[in-house]
Amino acid sequence: MTQTVSPTARRPLAWAAVGYMVWASAACGAGWHRPASMPSGGLDPGQQVRVWHDGAVERWHSVVIRADSVLGVPWLEPRGCDTCRVGLARSEVDSVHVGNPMGGFWRTIGVALLIMLAITAPFWL
Repeated sequence: MTQTVSPTARRPLAWAAVGYMVWASAACGAGWHRPASMPSGGLDPGQQVRVWHDGAVERWHSVVIRADSVLGVPWLEPRGCDTCRVGLARSEVDSVHVGNPMGGFWRTIGVALLIMLAITAPFWL
């Protein structure tokens, strides 16, 4: 005789899984962090950088950090767009954070797929 699980018995498991998925996906962010020391020179052109200044934040790539200034291309512009390049005096910059939002996106997708697999595995085994 096969044992079946009633739909009402599955609800707590489903709610627990949803809660765990929300908790786990929150841990998969972009990993924005402030470098221990301000690097000088050009960063990897694909490196995303958040530049905080005057109570605002801007996201750039193709960033070059010089002794007196921070230069970069706004995130929504192509990396090689030299006419789009903007800059701030280093004295105007409050902080610089580097991160990888695409890496965070793929980690979130991976965690979500693993959770769904773990939830549904007992029903198809």
